[in-house]
Amino acid sequence: MFRADVNYSVRHMRKIRNRHIVDFIAIRVTIKLVIAGEGSDSAVFKNEVMSLPEGARENITLLGWVSGEAKSETLRRASFAVFPSRHEVQPLAVLEAMACGKAVVVSDIPEFGFVRDAKAGISFRTGDSQSLAQSMREMVTHNERQEMGKKGREWVKDFTWDRIALRFEEFLSEVLRT
Repeated sequence: MFRADVNYSVRHMRKIRNRHIVDFIAIRVTIKLVIAGEGSDSAVFKNEVMSLPEGARENITLLGWVSGEAKSETLRRASFAVFPSRHEVQPLAVLEAMACGKAVVVSDIPEFGFVRDAKAGISFRTGDSQSLAQSMREMVTHNERQEMGKKGREWVKDFTWDRIALRFEEFLSEVLRT
């Protein structure tokens, strides 16, 4: 599964389409690139994908916005998940993928530092399509992909609503004491 930052992706699609997606898809014909997400440039992004060579295009599925059971099923079927964000406020989608036991490929923004710390995936240089393609190729062949998924799943166990509420309550108590 590949969560598209569609507004960002459109600007970089031409760099990717000429070589990197085609190269990535060419690794194995059984690899499918599933892109979930929407944005103001979704139509332009779809047109860019449709302009790829047939051999690459037939291995790409554009889901658009997914939620609920469709999102859960998409994550269950994924080998790993990719998050090419330039910035994040709260990376819930990454946490959801990790909760599903999926290794993740994330941009090297500070908000995703927990992925590296938890050893739940790998990162690539933000905005660098070649680095993204290389990280995806690496993840396809990575012997530790399942172990990364297990580590991620274990790491997110601390993020239950009860524990979050307790931490927030502790934070508020601390603020009131000062």
